Amino acid sequence: MRRGVLRPVMLVALLSACTSVPATVGPARASDPIRLRITTPPTRGNAKVSPNTDGTFGFAISGIAAGLGPSQQILLWVRSVQPRSGTPGWYLQRPPENGIATSAKGKWQGRGQIGNAQWPPQAGHTFDIAITVVDRAVAEALFSTEAVVTKEVLPVGAQAKSLGVRVQR
Repeated sequence: MRRGVLRPVMLVALLSACTSVPATVGPARASDPIRLRITTPPTRGNAKVSPNTDGTFGFAISGIAAGLGPSQQILLWVRSVQPRSGTPGWYLQRPPENGIATSAKGKWQGRGQIGNAQWPPQAGHTFDIAITVVDRAVAEALFSTEAVVTKEVLPVGAQAKSLGVRVQR
């Protein structure tokens, strides 16, 4: 994992307070391991980034999940790589504008945010994407937090990553 001083170029970090994230939970049943995959955008692939109405910028994400229980939630995290962000770490993407929605057939889709009006993403900038699984109650608590939720290290447990994704405008 890359570490260092990050600038607020790619991720919105308007609030300085951060929240810690509890560990993730296991599969719905011990015999059913959680399996996660990000299909779009792929590692070292391109993400079509477009402006949102609020001055931020977003991208679509999708994938597949199996073995999730009814009390579990997929969380979406984004980390700026190049240029670096002013606050290091993974930024939780929260509803209603961002985050993950799952379907009954194990497919999921969502939207992540990268950049804002002050620091718009440029073609060729890179970022990492990760998804993790937590108990739904933990997710609800994180989503209701007023502060920007960041984590230097992703929560332990089921996860998938798409690394080195390039901004395409």
